[in-house]
Amino acid sequence: EGGEMAEKIKEIYEFAAGQLKPKEQALVWTMAEFGFGMNPKARLIGNVLEDEKVKGTCYFAIGDNSTLGGSAHTKIHVTGVVREPTVHLDEMVLLQAGEVAY
Repeated sequence: EGGEMAEKIKEIYEFAAGQLKPKEQALVWTMAEFGFGMNPKARLIGNVLEDEKVKGTCYFAIGDNSTLGGSAHTKIHVTGVVREPTVHLDEMVLLQAGEVAY
């Protein structure tokens, strides 16, 4: 899900993928990272290194994961932070609008 912003990201990634070698093109959609912000003192400041740690957020990175021990070698790695996410793991709700749900 993600509406208009998700469509914009998809368009940008598809354009970027078109600039890469065929072997790398398939890897731009690799889920490289996913995590939860747990630090109650962190603040959204526009710097992803702090933003991804804000309690009640989650973050993800798409693309190259080779520096994290993965095997997806591509020239793209983009991290995004989601404020007040709702996150499901199968039928279990982990976060509901940024609040721990269990």
